[in-house]
Amino acid sequence: MHQNNSMKKLTTFFVSLLYSTMCLFGQSVYDQTLAPFYHGVASGDPLPDRVIIWTRVTPNNNQTTIPVLWQIATDTTFENITNYGIVTTNSNKDYTVKADPENLAANTYYFYRFYALGKYSMVGRTKTAPDPAASPNNVRFALASCAEFSNGYFTPYRKIAQRNDIDAVIQLGDYIYEQSGGNIRTFDPDAETISLSQYRTRHSQYKLDADLRLAHQRYPFIVVWDDHEFANNAYTDNAGGHNSLFEGSWDDRKAAAMQAYFEWMPMRRPEPDTNPQRIYRKLSYGTLIDLFMLDTRIIGRNQQAFAFIGADDNDRTILGTEQRDWLLDGLSQSNAHWKIIGQQVMFAPLRIAGARINNDQWDGYTADRQRLLDHIMQNNITNTCILTGDIHSAWANDVPYSNYNAATGEGSATVEFITSSITSDGFPFEFGEDVVLSNNSHIKYTNLLQNGYVVLDVTPERTQADYYYVNTVSEPTATQYFEAAFYVQDGQRFLGQSFTESVSSASPFVLPDSNLSPDVVKLKLKIQLQGAYNAVNGQMNTNLLQHNLLPLTQPFNTAPWNYNGNEALPNSSYFPANTVDWILVELRDSINTNQVLYRTACLLLSDGTITSLRAGSNTVWIPNQTPYVNGFKVAIKTRHHLATLSQATIYLPNNTVYDFSASEAATSGTNQQTQTNNVWQQWAGDINHDGIINYQDYNAWKTQQMGSTFVYSAADINLDGQVNNTDFAIWQQNAQQIGIQEVR
Repeated sequence: MHQNNSMKKLTTFFVSLLYSTMCLFGQSVYDQTLAPFYHGVASGDPLPDRVIIWTRVTPNNNQTTIPVLWQIATDTTFENITNYGIVTTNSNKDYTVKADPENLAANTYYFYRFYALGKYSMVGRTKTAPDPAASPNNVRFALASCAEFSNGYFTPYRKIAQRNDIDAVIQLGDYIYEQSGGNIRTFDPDAETISLSQYRTRHSQYKLDADLRLAHQRYPFIVVWDDHEFANNAYTDNAGGHNSLFEGSWDDRKAAAMQAYFEWMPMRRPEPDTNPQRIYRKLSYGTLIDLFMLDTRIIGRNQQAFAFIGADDNDRTILGTEQRDWLLDGLSQSNAHWKIIGQQVMFAPLRIAGARINNDQWDGYTADRQRLLDHIMQNNITNTCILTGDIHSAWANDVPYSNYNAATGEGSATVEFITSSITSDGFPFEFGEDVVLSNNSHIKYTNLLQNGYVVLDVTPERTQADYYYVNTVSEPTATQYFEAAFYVQDGQRFLGQSFTESVSSASPFVLPDSNLSPDVVKLKLKIQLQGAYNAVNGQMNTNLLQHNLLPLTQPFNTAPWNYNGNEALPNSSYFPANTVDWILVELRDSINTNQVLYRTACLLLSDGTITSLRAGSNTVWIPNQTPYVNGFKVAIKTRHHLATLSQATIYLPNNTVYDFSASEAATSGTNQQTQTNNVWQQWAGDINHDGIINYQDYNAWKTQQMGSTFVYSAADINLDGQVNNTDFAIWQQNAQQIGIQEVR
């Protein structure tokens, strides 16, 4: 047994050493497969009709200004894009990007991505809030706080991401830490953050973390800051962790931290022009929840009371007058079933041997706490609860008001759920759980040591907090476990305990497909060719099956999607059984239609569908050589028919099939052979490209000379590398198919 334990400890040591060494030599790890979107994607502050989406573009060639396309769709393959736009970013924004797509459907999952510098980002998933008049039967949040990068791996974030049963993540502060040094991992920069560039670098390091990046990719975040986004024990006018003598002006440092936060976090500023420091705001989930997110740190907090001297003074505030009035008015006016307050520091009183121990929490600002509790009780505001982070430990508390009875819960005004830290060390005071519970009868549960998160499950009947933990953050391969659950019933103000975790009432929704290349957009087309269409069975046959495959050296500037050009032909894995011919699809400028912007070879199927070489596909897959924001005209060139051009401008990806046979007379009849604009150039048969099949094509065929077997020429109609009588025979057949019975 001793030998096994020793081996286990030795293995753990070397694993930790390996990961620590990796971080030491490269604090910020860039996954080159994600370039230039190394930091992933994120979303936040969901409303019924919009949601913030975010990314960061890393310049690759000293670009000063970078245009970025964003798209938001209802499917992972972006066939159904509901909104898109272009924003620009530059060094003034640290090359971060935010968009706020509008006109979205309520209570709906969306997928989003960005395009810049010739690449698409990973695909993110987000979800809008329910309609204001809707009455959801279940909303679920994950609560997170206190992620000290140097203290371990962000495994709790990964466990949240892997759940796939929550609507959003509420991050209650200490998203980053400003300090220097390293324990398990090393901060970047390895210095305390003071300047704007340092805060930006620290935010960058956090977004490069794979676990946090995954959580952002899958859920919208609702965030507020706490002190470590600035400096330890910050308040409005300074911070306990700031030394003006060595670290300069607090106002300058605060402004730098604030700017970096707004750049790097997916949040919507409530008053960016008139009150730029404000982050307190309300988000609603139908009639079920009004969520009030507070700032108990920067906007209005007085300095902490040394040794609690003056902590009970009536004019002391943790909220500031303006924010406090906003909160009290909001609670009074709210018609939501649950009024939930998200904020930073422990709200319920905490005493050891009758003495307060932490002047940074609401115990140091008792007048503000009393004003809030008086307002709740005197106005009979029911179904409130408070969400908290900061204290590096997990708690479930009644909040006593008057004549509190711990046995029945009577006399409690509201309840408080406190989430543990993601990685930060546990409860910062030298007291055990037994001491805490025995000295505070209103505290029903605490875990002072483990790292983890909370799932908040809200229904009309109750609000329940499930407490989850990971067994370690010292290694990246941790497991999680459920330990406890507490709830407040509808109409009550005190906690009850549940011995089972809550279960989402919704089915898990599809996640972004990591195997899907995001570097394509889709184009849906259909065409009916004269001389090939059978009106009886609705199918086409070109009667040219012996010529329906391209030679290995293709006469196209772009090979078909998923086709190397070296496959043995025919190859059933690449060609659907109902393939009847090759065709060429071109994207042309919507104004100057003679300008070909992109060209690709595709397959024509017997039902008229046009598809790329991809098993099971019924669309044309187009690589991301250009952002497809502007509309295009689409030209289709068939091997033995003239080409046709869309009358309408098509936007990519097109949500519905563009059917040439239904909308374009030129796909059949004599219109094909009388159009002289070289938009209608024939691919084969119209050898001189004048838009008409006539005797001049025969003359052109006679004068064509082949310098090499594999050089493509306009007269090589069957694409066999030779110009000969076989081409002429096909040319005659082509002429006959469109109504020319003899050469004139």
